[in-house]
Amino acid sequence: PDEMVKPFEKKVLESGLCDFAVPMSFFCHSGKQKIRYECSGYVALSEVDLTEIPTAFEIIEKTLLALKKSGEYLIDPSKVLLNQDTVYVHHSHLDVRIAYVPGICEGSPGRRNLMDFFRIMEKRIPLSGNSYLKNLMEETTINNRSLQDLINIVGEMRREIFLREENRDVEP
Repeated sequence: PDEMVKPFEKKVLESGLCDFAVPMSFFCHSGKQKIRYECSGYVALSEVDLTEIPTAFEIIEKTLLALKKSGEYLIDPSKVLLNQDTVYVHHSHLDVRIAYVPGICEGSPGRRNLMDFFRIMEKRIPLSGNSYLKNLMEETTINNRSLQDLINIVGEMRREIFLREENRDVEP
């Protein structure tokens, strides 16, 4: 991984200051560079219960926000892989961090990476939430929305989902 990580990226990622990333450190083992992730308090997305649509969309929004934040630390968001094994969620307050895996996302440009993440989420959430995800995928591909636009769209979806859930609870 060392040759895939630029020196400034390594410095920033090891500093612990990147609030988008799972804290990580680089070390040498048997002559090869390795990475150690400090995941205390966090679980991989694959271990998170996504049966509640509001929770699932909160995680989607926070994942997109974390991805956007990577750019603030000069880590190209298109090189940050999003999947069930790289997105981590804090078990008590749904904070989202991404395990940055150097070099693994080289062949997966930003839009395809996002679409793959949305497809993973689509398979894991209840069917009643899939129309929102289909809309999000359409906005990503057909309308070529920016990451900030997608964050705003997910925010609007979360409000709509909240209102729908509130009305469902009130109905007799």
